[in-house]
Amino acid sequence: MTRLRSFTPVAALCLVFSAFTAHAADPIDAATGAQQLLTRLEGSWRMVGDVRGKQVQYKLESTRVLAGKFVELHMVDVQVPPRYEARVFIGADKTGKIFAHWLDSFGPEYSVPHGEGSVTSNQIEVRIPYPGGAFRDTFVFLPSSQEWTLTIDAEKAAGEWQHFAAYRLSRP
Repeated sequence: MTRLRSFTPVAALCLVFSAFTAHAADPIDAATGAQQLLTRLEGSWRMVGDVRGKQVQYKLESTRVLAGKFVELHMVDVQVPPRYEARVFIGADKTGKIFAHWLDSFGPEYSVPHGEGSVTSNQIEVRIPYPGGAFRDTFVFLPSSQEWTLTIDAEKAAGEWQHFAAYRLSRP
């Protein structure tokens, strides 16, 4: 019995240490998961969906830029001449936290501030706190079809989210 008592503190320390090291590994796993998910966004895509209920279609080219730190999404309306164009830069830091910079044909005043978010499983969610109301961009990877969905919601004054845009991204 005394031998068991002397091992109890050692066993407890081992459990605490293993729980601490498992928790310390989470940011590495999150960062790796974020990078893997961002890599799935690379390539050529066809975006079909709606903006405020109006049907739209874009060509999307996504590539790694700036020493591979960001994935740049270059969206261009298929209409000639294009009515809309955007470049979105999405990257993850060492902990897996997501940062996004959305620049589009609406102009510089709509490019600030940047968005921040996270990755969970097959989803990237970014919240952009614009002065007139926040936007929430949610990218979801669909493994079965190798496609993506992108949903953009706008925050109403009461804090509720309202549909702004939704797209399905598929290979051309």
